[in-house]
Amino acid sequence: MVLPMRLHGWLLILVPLCAACLASCVDHTWEVRTYTLGQKVKLGDLTYLGLETQWFPAFGEGPAARAAQNQFLLVRLSVSNGGNSDAAVPNLTSKTAPGATFPN
Repeated sequence: MVLPMRLHGWLLILVPLCAACLASCVDHTWEVRTYTLGQKVKLGDLTYLGLETQWFPAFGEGPAARAAQNQFLLVRLSVSNGGNSDAAVPNLTSKTAPGATFPN
Protein backbone atom coordinates (compact mmCIF):
# COMPACT_ATOMS: atom_id res chain seq x y z
CA MET A 1 0.00 0.00 0.00
CA VAL A 2 1.41 3.37 -1.00
CA LEU A 3 0.65 6.24 1.38
CA PRO A 4 0.04 9.74 0.07
CA MET A 5 3.04 12.01 0.71
CA ARG A 6 1.06 14.26 3.07
CA LEU A 7 0.02 11.29 5.28
CA HIS A 8 3.57 9.92 5.21
CA GLY A 9 4.90 13.25 6.56
CA TRP A 10 2.37 13.25 9.41
CA LEU A 11 3.28 9.68 10.35
CA LEU A 12 6.94 10.64 10.57
CA ILE A 13 5.98 13.22 13.18
CA LEU A 14 3.22 11.39 15.04
CA VAL A 15 4.86 7.99 15.57
CA PRO A 16 7.91 9.30 17.49
CA LEU A 17 5.71 11.75 19.37
CA CYS A 18 3.33 8.97 20.49
CA ALA A 19 6.28 6.77 21.47
CA ALA A 20 7.72 9.59 23.59
CA CYS A 21 4.36 10.18 25.27
CA LEU A 22 3.92 6.52 26.08
CA ALA A 23 7.45 6.27 27.46
CA SER A 24 6.84 9.25 29.74
CA CYS A 25 3.74 7.58 31.21
CA VAL A 26 5.74 4.67 32.62
CA ASP A 27 5.94 4.68 36.42
CA HIS A 28 9.62 5.12 37.21
CA THR A 29 11.11 3.57 40.31
CA TRP A 30 14.25 5.31 41.47
CA GLU A 31 16.98 3.63 43.44
CA VAL A 32 17.32 5.13 46.91
CA ARG A 33 20.94 5.68 47.86
CA THR A 34 22.16 6.58 51.33
CA TYR A 35 25.47 8.27 52.05
CA THR A 36 27.24 9.13 55.30
CA LEU A 37 28.26 12.60 56.45
CA GLY A 38 31.69 13.47 55.09
CA GLN A 39 31.32 11.20 52.05
CA LYS A 40 31.61 13.01 48.71
CA VAL A 41 28.85 12.22 46.23
CA LYS A 42 29.34 13.15 42.57
CA LEU A 43 26.20 13.60 40.45
CA GLY A 44 27.03 14.92 37.01
CA ASP A 45 29.32 17.93 37.38
CA LEU A 46 28.16 18.64 40.94
CA THR A 47 29.83 17.14 44.01
CA TYR A 48 27.84 17.12 47.26
CA LEU A 49 29.40 16.86 50.71
CA GLY A 50 27.31 16.59 53.89
CA LEU A 51 29.11 18.55 56.60
CA GLU A 52 26.89 18.30 59.67
CA THR A 53 23.34 17.92 60.98
CA GLN A 54 21.72 19.46 64.04
CA TRP A 55 18.26 19.24 65.61
CA PHE A 56 16.56 22.37 66.97
CA PRO A 57 13.24 22.78 68.84
CA ALA A 58 12.86 26.34 67.49
CA PHE A 59 14.57 28.98 65.33
CA GLY A 60 14.94 32.58 66.43
CA GLU A 61 14.41 34.31 69.75
CA GLY A 62 11.59 36.12 71.50
CA PRO A 63 8.28 36.77 69.73
CA ALA A 64 9.87 36.18 66.31
CA ALA A 65 10.88 32.63 67.26
CA ARG A 66 9.46 29.92 65.07
CA ALA A 67 8.61 26.73 66.96
CA ALA A 68 8.71 23.36 65.25
CA GLN A 69 5.85 20.88 65.26
CA ASN A 70 8.39 18.26 66.33
CA GLN A 71 11.92 19.51 65.65
CA PHE A 72 13.82 21.33 62.92
CA LEU A 73 16.61 19.45 61.17
CA LEU A 74 19.42 21.69 59.96
CA VAL A 75 21.68 20.12 57.34
CA ARG A 76 24.89 21.87 56.32
CA LEU A 77 25.76 20.84 52.80
CA SER A 78 28.59 21.85 50.50
CA VAL A 79 28.08 21.67 46.74
CA SER A 80 30.93 22.24 44.31
CA ASN A 81 30.75 22.51 40.54
CA GLY A 82 33.42 20.58 38.63
CA GLY A 83 32.11 21.62 35.22
CA ASN A 84 33.27 24.33 32.85
CA SER A 85 30.05 26.36 33.10
CA ASP A 86 27.65 27.66 35.74
CA ALA A 87 25.27 25.07 37.21
CA ALA A 88 22.18 25.48 39.34
CA VAL A 89 21.86 23.34 42.44
CA PRO A 90 18.42 21.69 42.42
CA ASN A 91 16.07 22.05 45.38
CA LEU A 92 16.42 19.26 47.91
CA THR A 93 13.62 17.35 49.59
CA SER A 94 13.93 15.25 52.73
CA LYS A 95 11.76 12.20 53.20
CA THR A 96 10.80 10.50 56.46
CA ALA A 97 10.62 6.73 56.92
CA PRO A 98 6.77 6.76 56.72
CA GLY A 99 7.00 8.68 53.44
CA ALA A 100 6.24 12.31 54.35
CA THR A 101 8.31 14.80 52.36
CA PHE A 102 9.63 18.22 53.39
CA PRO A 103 9.14 20.77 51.97
CA ASN A 104 5.73 19.51 50.89
